[in-house]
Amino acid sequence: MSIGNINTNTGNSYYVNPNTRTLTSNLKNTQVYDKAAIAAISSILRPVDDMVQVLKTPINLAEETSINRRANSINLALGASIKVAGGFTLTVREKGVEVGGVCDWDNQKEWQEAHDMAGALATLLRNAGGTMNGVGFSSAAKITWTENVSKVLDYFGIDASKDFTVNGMKYTRDENGHFVSEATLDAMAVYEQLKAANRTYEFADERTKKAVAHMSDYYLKTVPDSVAGAWQETLEETGINPFPEGYSSVLQQLSMEQDFLTGGNDNIFGKTVESSIEAVEAILERVDNPIGRTGSDDSGYLSSQKVFYSTLLSKIKHD
Repeated sequence: MSIGNINTNTGNSYYVNPNTRTLTSNLKNTQVYDKAAIAAISSILRPVDDMVQVLKTPINLAEETSINRRANSINLALGASIKVAGGFTLTVREKGVEVGGVCDWDNQKEWQEAHDMAGALATLLRNAGGTMNGVGFSSAAKITWTENVSKVLDYFGIDASKDFTVNGMKYTRDENGHFVSEATLDAMAVYEQLKAANRTYEFADERTKKAVAHMSDYYLKTVPDSVAGAWQETLEETGINPFPEGYSSVLQQLSMEQDFLTGGNDNIFGKTVESSIEAVEAILERVDNPIGRTGSDDSGYLSSQKVFYSTLLSKIKHD
């Protein structure tokens, strides 16, 4: 088994092709095709927390500590503290929440709970203050965080079964039962609007257009000029993004399948007009017969792909 392999049970090695964000069976395909463009496709829309920077940054805290149980609201300032089970004290510091007290054989469980609550409270304060966007990388992590926030807020007399406010930021529960801030809900709404816009080419932002150009260049690098020209005309005429954020495009799927069938050849379009026509026809066949279940959102995506590749096919044939 090679270092970096994801799975070798099928006899193939699985690597990540950074140029296309897909898997590849050949290590040669992990070489960066265009260094300047990799940053554009690594994270088109979603900001990712730099945890090192987050932990170094002082938390934006309230000027003074106050609790309004009628409004289910709490403000925590530097030095705010609360006693919890096991004789431990949680104290708000500039860059986190400190656990005070002595751990012995009789209170190890409470010691762990105190540290879990301290971590959850620190994340809550960072999120409320705007120095941390995410609160967990998985649903399980968010559930654990929500449970620990509920515990620590209960010590402060705040009812986490209802909407609550921390340092001026309102929190509610999402459809999965996770705590989510009002700012996050607003950001998610903006993100969905951006994602919808970036599914198109016409209304995509400049960063997304650069990512589309990079992906297009990768897949079209050996095709005749007439095919490359037809592709660009199709982009501009249809206004459709063939590589929309949040989806694995049909082109990417078929290219990756060919990669594993051939041991690394992901050049689905080939070098001729005829091979390009064959590839586009295969893409349209997959659009009409997708693998797996599709929801309404997927159907809309597939419809746009059909328009794009039908237009492309017509242009290639007429050229």
